[in-house]
Amino acid sequence: CIGILKRVFRCQENRQTQEKQEAANKLAQQHADNYSFLCTEYNSAVDDYNSEVERITTLFVRLKQYNVFNSTPTLKKKTSLNSNTDDIDINTIDNLNKQKNDLIENTSILRKQYSELCISGYDIAYQRYSIISESYMELIKTTSIDYIDNMPNHTELIEKKTFNTDSTDFSFEDFVKEIKYLSEESNGLTEYYSIANQITNPTENWIMNRLKNIPSITEKMAVTENNDPNNLLNKQGGYTSCIYFALKSIDSSSVPGNDLINKGTDAGGSIEVYPNIESAKNRCTYLSQFDNTLLYSGSYVIVGTMVIRTSYKLSNDEQIETTNEIIKSLTSISEST
Repeated sequence: CIGILKRVFRCQENRQTQEKQEAANKLAQQHADNYSFLCTEYNSAVDDYNSEVERITTLFVRLKQYNVFNSTPTLKKKTSLNSNTDDIDINTIDNLNKQKNDLIENTSILRKQYSELCISGYDIAYQRYSIISESYMELIKTTSIDYIDNMPNHTELIEKKTFNTDSTDFSFEDFVKEIKYLSEESNGLTEYYSIANQITNPTENWIMNRLKNIPSITEKMAVTENNDPNNLLNKQGGYTSCIYFALKSIDSSSVPGNDLINKGTDAGGSIEVYPNIESAKNRCTYLSQFDNTLLYSGSYVIVGTMVIRTSYKLSNDEQIETTNEIIKSLTSISEST
């Protein structure tokens, strides 16, 4: 009887052990299935996160040349998980679920940042254009650009656009084109502004340095208050500087006068610099009264706030050619201004 009871108890123990093992195996399988499913969700979240990282990185790379951002973000992509189901417990699953939720939240933050960066980049490009456009228009009211090739006498009114990066209609390529267009227009106007600004009441030394670049000019001399033949230097309504120059095409020795200033514009011409456009216009009005008379001294045009004059000894074509050479040198921005 005792042997039979032992066998019965042993069978019961084996059955209980087997049931526990089966329950443990079942629980392990549930953990494995849950982990595998969660890995799929996590990896999907990784793909979404990495997609936003790629969008922001691409945005900065594509817009770098347009200088709308001060710095580049350091974003790193996440790595997908391998759904290895060995030694999976409830804590592992809970931790992975938390990482997935954090990743989804961070993806949402990046998506919002992308939208804000696009808006900010466009606003900076648009504001930059608006500022230089307004500044340029104000400047050319005070200076003359009539004889400068390709200088615009007005700027384009560009309507500000809005972008919704979450919309299916949003095109990144079209967005970049808008930034590029605004930047190119701004750069062009900045160059034009520099030209207009440097020819508005420039210094005597600046004029002298620019005239060095003209091969046809053989000599140049700036007037002083003591030898100014027009008595206009630093006078009310007069010029702030005046430089006479001689030309190769004119025999300077045949022109009366013991120096270039005494020879006047007859030996080549002069550049008179005025503090404002009104004084330059008044000077041209005064010179115009001698046109078609025996007192005609040569051509004259206003560039910036300067009056460029050439000798009557030159033919019309030579006057135009000399004037254009001077304008080209004065409006060049390849040198230090």
